[in-house]
Amino acid sequence: MDTQSQLADRENEHLIVVSGGSSNLVIGVPHHAPLGVSYLPSLDQRDSDENAGYIGYQIAQTLHCACVIACNARFDPNKSETTPYYKAIAAMQPRILVEIHGHSGDKTPFDIEISCGNLSNNSLSRKLAGYLRAGLRANPIFKEYKLSGDFDLIYYRASKTITINTEQWIAFHVELPKKIRGSQEIYEPFSVILANAIRQVVADLEE
Repeated sequence: MDTQSQLADRENEHLIVVSGGSSNLVIGVPHHAPLGVSYLPSLDQRDSDENAGYIGYQIAQTLHCACVIACNARFDPNKSETTPYYKAIAAMQPRILVEIHGHSGDKTPFDIEISCGNLSNNSLSRKLAGYLRAGLRANPIFKEYKLSGDFDLIYYRASKTITINTEQWIAFHVELPKKIRGSQEIYEPFSVILANAIRQVVADLEE
């Protein structure tokens, strides 16, 4: 089964691992389900990150980097070092991980939140948010979107997420609303903008 078919599968569990290009940067999506599959047993009554995998995959294709996507996961992939998702990322030995997530929009005033999982790396999450904000403002579709990368202001801090809080790599946790994830006409141009923002942060870290 090819990647697009796995992403669209509404029933079966898949782990998509694409190692093409550089593994210095890995794009991760631990909670993907296709649009219409709003619940995953692994998330204990919380919403799945519908369509997040399409965004992660497009970002990886744009940046020519590796990606790992857990589809319809039956166990929470990014909360333990023992999961196939975590192990696939660790095997690539990345310097930077960017995880793509989805939120319902009822717990935060921001459309997009970015965290590095802790206050000590707040400057990095704010930097990615700044690059993304500039890219979104240049596009009429997205210029009104609200976003923050400030740990003190956001709701989705990922402070207990194992893949984000590790010394093995620098990690970014990106939360996206359904109004971005729900439509291909929206998430495709958004993915390019986010990819460009990630490219800028990676360049800064490599200096």
